[in-house]
Amino acid sequence: MNKDKKLIDELAQASWHGTPLDIYKCLVNGANPNTRLTKNGITPIMLAARNGLLSNVIFLKSKGADINAQTDWNYNALMWASFNGHVSIVDYLIKSGVDVLAIDKYGSTARTEASEKNNREIVKMLKNAEENQLARIRMANNGLDSITAFKRHE
Repeated sequence: MNKDKKLIDELAQASWHGTPLDIYKCLVNGANPNTRLTKNGITPIMLAARNGLLSNVIFLKSKGADINAQTDWNYNALMWASFNGHVSIVDYLIKSGVDVLAIDKYGSTARTEASEKNNREIVKMLKNAEENQLARIRMANNGLDSITAFKRHE
């Protein structure tokens, strides 16, 4: 096994079952927190979110892991956490600015995933977060519309 493959395997194990210290050791040895660990694009933060390891999610984000990274089928850390009922991770990702409106290639969102597993608390959290994100988008678009209208009248 070559050194890069070994390091990727160690990072995957650390993200999935380990601690932030285990992840740190991999990063010190040259691992990238955004490495695609599998051929379909699962990243360390996705593994940590899937397995409910909030401390690993927080640590990976602090080291530059992309909370909006997606697999080849557009699945992300929020979807993994929502599907598996990890309320604290969903809450952390929302507060960190994750795109709650992301859609996988099958048309599902994180809220869809939580609904399928009857995770009512997460569904409610995501519904509120979606409304907030849509409101921010509308405000930004209104601001652009106002600027465009103003420039036309100059």
